[in-house]
Amino acid sequence: MFAQLGSIQFENLKTPTDYQRSGEAIYAEHALIEGKPVLQATGLALDEINLSIRFDVSFCNPKNEIDAMRAAKDSREILPLLWGNGILQGNYVITTMSENITNADPQGNIFCAEVQIVLREYVVKDKVQQAQEETKKDAKAVGDKKPTAKKKANPPTCPQQITALVTKIENHGAAVNRVIMEGGGAFIPSNKMVMTSHLNFIIDIATEIKNRTNDPSSCAYNKIDLRNWAITVDGRAQTMKHGVLNDGDDLNNDNSNLQAAIKSLKAAARSFVNQSITRK
Repeated sequence: MFAQLGSIQFENLKTPTDYQRSGEAIYAEHALIEGKPVLQATGLALDEINLSIRFDVSFCNPKNEIDAMRAAKDSREILPLLWGNGILQGNYVITTMSENITNADPQGNIFCAEVQIVLREYVVKDKVQQAQEETKKDAKAVGDKKPTAKKKANPPTCPQQITALVTKIENHGAAVNRVIMEGGGAFIPSNKMVMTSHLNFIIDIATEIKNRTNDPSSCAYNKIDLRNWAITVDGRAQTMKHGVLNDGDDLNNDNSNLQAAIKSLKAAARSFVNQSITRK
């Protein structure tokens, strides 16, 4: 698990794609008759955290995830932020939330959405009282509350597995694109390792998709369009990897070609995305 915000867990592919934390020290300024003003430290401002999260039908139910975050915001719930390493960051509330639906069908079913939330630090004066309230709220049976029933997890269907593979390629491709467009590209030595790692993942996953199109037991068997675009993505990732490792001077073009191939691969897999909604 990457982190947990209240009861909302961020794990596996359901992790923030962007994280920014800001804080401020507060000073009072006292004017003097002569000379420059004198600063006096008066305390710390509340921290703010900006998170961007991508929800895709291949690994979660985007609508349920959005609804859970909106419910936490609307109820003004105090949310402990706990990192996967066990460190408690503190208590926060969601002050702002925006949603961008990037993929949906004509009936309004959400396939993919990007959500941005702003967390503002919430200082709890009486932590004992807060703990008691949280215990009551999370109890299995309190008053007219019924014990929480855990849903059994169904194994992923073949279309969901194909969709998940394509989504992984899309995520790794987006990471490569960010390094090229915003992170300084391969001219920064540390970026070479990052880009090579993501490109290796793309190559391996594209090979897995290609193998499934050759497997008679797979729902992707003999899907020519899917196979051809998986092969294309593999080849363009190989080309870009060679350019990264050898200080190529045409990485922007290599990246454009890779992103276009990934987009076409996603289009070729659209039928699997539709089937994964209905678990066919």
